[in-house]
Amino acid sequence: MAEIPKMYKIYLLVVAIICFMYAILNIALTEIYIASLGPYFYYNPWGDRLTGFTLLCFGIFNVLAVMRPEWDKIKRYLEFGLLWMAFGLIQGVFQFADVNITSYPGVLMNTIVAYTFMAVFFALGLLLYLQERKKS
Repeated sequence: MAEIPKMYKIYLLVVAIICFMYAILNIALTEIYIASLGPYFYYNPWGDRLTGFTLLCFGIFNVLAVMRPEWDKIKRYLEFGLLWMAFGLIQGVFQFADVNITSYPGVLMNTIVAYTFMAVFFALGLLLYLQERKKS
């Protein structure tokens, strides 16, 4: 069995930390997080909390993936995570057409920052995945 390279483990841990950070913001501090974005009339706390729980699961799975360093055992999870990020980026493109998002500067800035992080980590994850797949 091939072992995961150190760079991939660091990548998974950094993504896990970011997932935990956004999970805490979306689950426990939902009202404070939304209030920090400025005036935003459309507020759905359950949607935000669901996003937070999804990110919490991703963070936990990333930590578990680092603890099980065999490439064959976590390959499917990594593929699922990359596909999830790809679909999230596609959804983000359509999100910019929503007037509710583009008309509020705080919400727009948060959306741009979040999708920039996602695009960078998707590209890095895909690069590391393809390098590791080429080796095995």
